[in-house]
Amino acid sequence: MTASILLIEDEKHIARVVQLELQHEGYEVTVAEDGLKGLDLAVSGPWDLILLDVMLPGLNGMEVLRRSAAEGLPGAGHHADGEGYDFGYRQRI
Repeated sequence: MTASILLIEDEKHIARVVQLELQHEGYEVTVAEDGLKGLDLAVSGPWDLILLDVMLPGLNGMEVLRRSAAEGLPGAGHHADGEGYDFGYRQRI
């Protein structure tokens, strides 16, 4: 079974590069362009991993994190300054 990843990223070129790289590695990738759509997809689907940007339109990544973590969803975030966040453990990495 192919692992499914939800990528929540508003920068289209970044989302496309990440999507293509993950697909090349054999993952099934769905992309959401903003926090609201991302949260809707996050809570409605069976995801093996959720990758999300922190600075998102509609609903910022930290709020998506808070709401999805309450549902026990796995995730990891990235930020334009290169800092990462492990949402599975809700701590900065």
